[in-house]
Amino acid sequence: MNSLPPLLQTICQHTADFYQRGWLMGTAGNFSMRSPEKPSQYWVTASGLDKGQLQAQDFIHLAPNLDKIDASDPRKPSDESLIHELIYQQYADVQVVYHVHPPCGTWVSRQSPEAITSIPLPAIEMVKGLGLPSHESEASVLLIPNHQSMPILCKWIQNLAEQTPLPVLMIQGHGLYAWGNTPQAAKRHVEISEFLFQQLQWDLIQKGACDA
Repeated sequence: MNSLPPLLQTICQHTADFYQRGWLMGTAGNFSMRSPEKPSQYWVTASGLDKGQLQAQDFIHLAPNLDKIDASDPRKPSDESLIHELIYQQYADVQVVYHVHPPCGTWVSRQSPEAITSIPLPAIEMVKGLGLPSHESEASVLLIPNHQSMPILCKWIQNLAEQTPLPVLMIQGHGLYAWGNTPQAAKRHVEISEFLFQQLQWDLIQKGACDA
């Protein structure tokens, strides 16, 4: 078996933190990192694991199309690993992909009609945490309708990915994907996104109360 990349330990620390915040209930979510030796390969969490107690050995080493490097490994990677793989293919500098189920982001995504393909972010200082130069920057998070077919979902993401420069996307009523060139960057993008979605949630609730 190939040796495990040391950065997997950092990712496990982040998953435990997300779990404590309630963003990985049950066995939800999946995490990955690009292989340091072979950029076309990646390590991804095995399916059905409690993310609050994740260990480095809980990651599976994959080649494209969910092809396991160690054919004797009986564990199953999540079907959502295909989305991780797509992100690595789309963005050459991405090293880490995190998929979480943040409550505010999931709620906000459910308020948008299925025809809407993005969620406008509030013009506040925290948007700079997603790589924007100023709080005055106009930005939107890519919003993808949910689908049980991963190939269809990946095709939708691929078709829409050029519409946003942000290192995040939202699956409607499902969860957030965030990525970065380090685990710390991916963690920051998850946290900043949920903070911004919380502001949007408050705005929408307040607007509903005023309209009532």
